[in-house]
Amino acid sequence: MRSLIISGRSGSGKSTVLHALEDSGFNCIDNFPASLLVQHITREASRPGEEAPDLAVCIDVRNSPEQLAALPTYIEQLKADEQAPRLIYLDASDSVLVKRFSDTRRRHPLDAQFSVLKDAIAHEKQVLDPIAEIADLRIDTTNRTLHELDTLTKERIAGHSSTEISLLFQSFGYKYGVPIDTDIVFDARCLPNPYWREDLRQFNGLHHRIKVFLDESAVVDDFFEDVCRTRDGYM
Repeated sequence: MRSLIISGRSGSGKSTVLHALEDSGFNCIDNFPASLLVQHITREASRPGEEAPDLAVCIDVRNSPEQLAALPTYIEQLKADEQAPRLIYLDASDSVLVKRFSDTRRRHPLDAQFSVLKDAIAHEKQVLDPIAEIADLRIDTTNRTLHELDTLTKERIAGHSSTEISLLFQSFGYKYGVPIDTDIVFDARCLPNPYWREDLRQFNGLHHRIKVFLDESAVVDDFFEDVCRTRDGYM
């Protein structure tokens, strides 16, 4: 049985991830009490005569501060019993979280404590930072659509096996900033840029004419081989 803990700030996409995991065959529980984590996973993993279905629970700021503070201890206890869950932490920039709450008109879980949304979001980060620091995987949803997050969840999380390494290659524009969940960056700005060809400027990177243009460059071949050597040598 695979077990996952989904955590992160409100508005970061936890519900989308849970729905995607449910579509992938996981039993999903939202707003799960952290104090029941060890008991529940141990019971599910020891079902007699049958293989327990994969499990995903969402633990976030709706838990009490005491339960959240104890979560790392619960995880260590499960590790000792070789039942450690994988911790997935979602986050987004403060401005995007504010916009998402504004668009959906949903109330923040800490709304009763903070009259200003930005203050609630900032306090939530402070409370959840210790959990973010021990996460096995951190996902920045700032620039991701719901569909992209759904796809990423099914490919990178639901398809994950403890005996495999999960690699995600993604492109980005430097003017938008490096995604915060990035581990290694290959700077491709040394490659020929089709933007400076007027006949190619109108096409995006998925167009076959861009592929032909890049395939004609020996520099691109060398760059690709360097990336492959890094992958094979260090991953």
